Amino acid sequence: MTMSIPSVTSDAVSHNLCLGCGLCALNCPTTALVMEELPVSGSDQIRKSPSLRPELCVHCGRCAAVCPSGTIAQHRMEVLVHTVQEQHVRAVVFFCAGLALLRPTPLEQGALSFDMPLLDARRRPRLSDDVSVPEGVLLEEVRCTGRIGPRLLLRLALAGAGEVVILACPPGKCRYGNGRTGAREHVTAVADMLEQYGVTGVRMIVRDTPPADAAMLQALLDGLAVAR
Repeated sequence: MTMSIPSVTSDAVSHNLCLGCGLCALNCPTTALVMEELPVSGSDQIRKSPSLRPELCVHCGRCAAVCPSGTIAQHRMEVLVHTVQEQHVRAVVFFCAGLALLRPTPLEQGALSFDMPLLDARRRPRLSDDVSVPEGVLLEEVRCTGRIGPRLLLRLALAGAGEVVILACPPGKCRYGNGRTGAREHVTAVADMLEQYGVTGVRMIVRDTPPADAAMLQALLDGLAVAR
């Protein structure tokens, strides 16, 4: 089965799907999402629905992670699931953007050259810049690993990903979730569900001791490629 990718280019909210559970607002670290009571058209009923205050949103994705109905959709993650299925990806590695900024900029290093654009001089190199991603493995940087929720994890498994590795912030270091990444709870919930239904061949792990350098990340990626 081939999946279609939504055409929207940003997070989208469909109130036709919304259950009014309020989990999105409960997990929003900045109170950008609040639940409002709105009248149902053509009736005297009231429904609860999320309302977004864009000026407070930090785009961490935690609301989408806990949404059970898919009301809040992350276009980038839709593309990721599609890629896993279409390209027969067997392993997906997520890592927090905060862990990627491990090296000083060329400006900070004093390693400037006359032909280097100012933008490049101030750009902080990413950990992923120095690794080669093996075939069958995807390396995805995310603003917050808390956005990798149970629904996404299940969809990745159904799309064919046999391994999902999440390189999360160390305990107490997440800047979005009051120190709690949320990734471990999500992975534990999905792993328990897969076990209860007798689904084997899928491994999901969270590492909160991230690779210290590109060499360690490369070794992790190569190990996943060999494990296939």
